[in-house]
Amino acid sequence: MTALMHAASRGQTEVVRLLRPLEARLQDGRGWTALMHAVGRGHEECAGLLLLERDLRDGEGRTAAEHAEGEKMRRMLLNQPTLPRLPDSLSGYRLIAILGKGAFGDVYAGHGNGRNVAVKVVSLGRHNDEERELLRREAEILPSLDHPNIIRCLETGEDSLDDIFVLVTELCCGDIRGEMDRRRKARSSYSDQEVWRVIREVAAALTYLHGNRIVHRDLKPENVLLAPDGRCILGDFGVARALGDSSWMGTYAGTQPYMAPEILREEDYDKSVDVWALGVIGYEMCTGGRPFRNVAAVLEKTPAPPLEGRPSELAALISRMLSKDPERRPTARDVLDEAEGHQ
Repeated sequence: MTALMHAASRGQTEVVRLLRPLEARLQDGRGWTALMHAVGRGHEECAGLLLLERDLRDGEGRTAAEHAEGEKMRRMLLNQPTLPRLPDSLSGYRLIAILGKGAFGDVYAGHGNGRNVAVKVVSLGRHNDEERELLRREAEILPSLDHPNIIRCLETGEDSLDDIFVLVTELCCGDIRGEMDRRRKARSSYSDQEVWRVIREVAAALTYLHGNRIVHRDLKPENVLLAPDGRCILGDFGVARALGDSSWMGTYAGTQPYMAPEILREEDYDKSVDVWALGVIGYEMCTGGRPFRNVAAVLEKTPAPPLEGRPSELAALISRMLSKDPERRPTARDVLDEAEGHQ
């Protein structure tokens, strides 16, 4: 049995979530999958995380649904979503289960070329010309990036007949937003070292991007993904922008609670907006809440409330990252250098 199978049989949801990208779709000597082990022990939450195995059969030719005893579990396993057809250029991949739906497309768990993958499928017909341009920009930027803290793009494809665009990336096991929510429900907080680690790894990704004259522009907890080995991985480059001759840009972009004041004021801005967003994430990890209650509070001169109960170095760094004057914010490299001193 694999570690994932052991975790699934014991109902260890968080371990299953962590190991799923690496070990899903492996089978033991009987042909059993981790999903079958979860179903056999009645662990519904673990089974829900392993639906990308439901098409596999054991040594006797039975699927996980045929192992299910409870009606609720059986219905979940038999509730097959309608999966889109992939372009011929991506015929080596097969979609298995849906992972999530978003404004810019649906994300599926897939398998191909000997690995588990995430497949983002976008129906271009639903989007206007500006949105199509953002999608194409992501397809242009992402394959050129090579950094351990940035999502790896494996392949892209487009089907003009079905009018879809497809992006195949490595499969991650969650994101910081989901982790924040789980901790909030469990009344558990991040340790100082955990906050330092997230800041350090995201700052490393930003340092690489900014060094290549790319600004992410939509940094938020949902876009900080978690790899099976615990690494933070920056994803979703839909509104990322490659800087031209100028280091400034003026397009309104991002997610409001993480937008720097200069974006909200529709002024020209530069790569320091990414540092601001990381400061918001760091503050949220430290306190469980955001530093400013609304847009008006971001636009006021009043700084964020001071961080209580955290080391002075960490509180001071986050405070500088949240400076409302972009010229007073540290660069991503400055943040990385300081965070590396707290490993």
